[in-house]
Amino acid sequence: MKRTVGFIKLGQTFAMTTFLTACVQILGKEERLTITQLPAPVLELAMSLTKDYQIVEVEKETYFNRVIYSVNYMKDGAEWVIEFDQTGSIISHELE
Repeated sequence: MKRTVGFIKLGQTFAMTTFLTACVQILGKEERLTITQLPAPVLELAMSLTKDYQIVEVEKETYFNRVIYSVNYMKDGAEWVIEFDQTGSIISHELE
């Protein structure tokens, strides 16, 4: 009986781990970064685009194994966000 209960609990733990892993891939994972933690191509372009403005937030977002870096900055009292892929290509640049 104890062995059966142990296998059931092990099965439940495995199912929950699998479910949570799937949720992270679907919902994504966000991680706050400092500007210097950006990959070199992203950092170079982000710094050139925001050199006259205050950077307020930098994030690394992972969805389905795709990484997106976002840099939020203040321009003329409004918050803007630029999203980059890992190579430094701009995905979007818009008012937040």
